[in-house]
Amino acid sequence: MNKIFLLLCILVLIPSCAPTSTPVPTSTPDGLISPSVEVVDKFYKTINEAQKEEDLWAAYMMLTTEAMCSPYIFAYCEPSSFQKKWWKSKVAYKLYDCGDNVVIAEETRYPRGDDSLDNSSASRLSRFKLTQTEEALLISDVSFTPSIAEGCVLAVDRSEMP
Repeated sequence: MNKIFLLLCILVLIPSCAPTSTPVPTSTPDGLISPSVEVVDKFYKTINEAQKEEDLWAAYMMLTTEAMCSPYIFAYCEPSSFQKKWWKSKVAYKLYDCGDNVVIAEETRYPRGDDSLDNSSASRLSRFKLTQTEEALLISDVSFTPSIAEGCVLAVDRSEMP
């Protein structure tokens, strides 16, 4: 009886002593995407689906005044400079939800209208901070980030060339 009890104890305790890895979700189900990720996804979709420069106005309006003037991604605080800059490109991207209204985008920009490109373009990481205003959830800051922060979860993968 003691041997059986000892064997049962060993069988129960051994798995609990083994190192465990914390599974990292590779994506979130569609219904569970945070509002912050939805805004950044819509921002990039608006850029990719633009048929003319003026269509980029909708993406520009997703920014707070501070973000409209961010030297990292925009310049001159004018819609026309934003439109000229983004009209040149489409973006393939992955969005990582980092909680607290922070989204990290792994983006690769492609020249608009060039469907013959391979995926050798360099990607970069951008950190989006969002703020709830009276009107809507808006992008309040965009900056470079060297890596995807610990705890961020892949929420959207649109890494194929648009």
